[in-house]
Amino acid sequence: MSTRNSGVDMETKPLSMIMGVAVGDALGLPVQFEKRCTFHVTGMQGYGTYHLPPGTWSDDTSLKLALADSLEAGQDRPDLERIAKNFIAWFERGKYTPYGKAFDIGRTTANSIKRLRMGVPPEKAGGTDEYSNGNGSLMRISPLTFFLAGKEDAKERFEIVRSVSSLTHGHECSVAACYIYVEMLNALRTGCGKKAAYRALREEFSQGVSFISEAALAKFHRILREDVRALPESEIRSSVSVRINGVLSS
Repeated sequence: MSTRNSGVDMETKPLSMIMGVAVGDALGLPVQFEKRCTFHVTGMQGYGTYHLPPGTWSDDTSLKLALADSLEAGQDRPDLERIAKNFIAWFERGKYTPYGKAFDIGRTTANSIKRLRMGVPPEKAGGTDEYSNGNGSLMRISPLTFFLAGKEDAKERFEIVRSVSSLTHGHECSVAACYIYVEMLNALRTGCGKKAAYRALREEFSQGVSFISEAALAKFHRILREDVRALPESEIRSSVSVRINGVLSS
């Protein structure tokens, strides 16, 4: 993936992000769907949930690679047709997977890719109903933070995030979740520490975001209007949905 120059190390920053995701993904895959506090991961292991060797990454990393592989320097907007072709190649041929076969495919993502295969335009392929709010687009959206470097207009950034999310997840809550996440990553990319990046995120949204509905933003009130760091662990529930009682899912 090539990106615009924005004062960061354009060679190592995207690679570091992708490698970090892949490692975290491989650490967590063997205990996927296990109940919290029933396991303790201290190193790379395997043969758990999917009975696959240690170091195996999931669709989270595969689709992130598929997106990153489509982004190039000089593009004003992401090539949605190219992204769609990469997603189809993953779905049909196992491209971007460890062993040449896609697995753990979410219902919303699978249905959307089937629509892409049928020729539905990428911007209209994603599910838009309330039950299509899985985390399928959230888990792969992070490469956009480097593509968006240099784009100062928040609405333009949102529209780009919306277009990429909507290949598989077009509901406004899914899009809002992706945008919130990418905005946090943008602050980290420019050198902010975690606390400063989170503070900047809340300040940004406290000033009003006219291009996201109040109904969608209300789903994330504990992140945007309160301080999620103050919540006890028991109040942050894990789910495949992008939002649970106003907190982004894991």
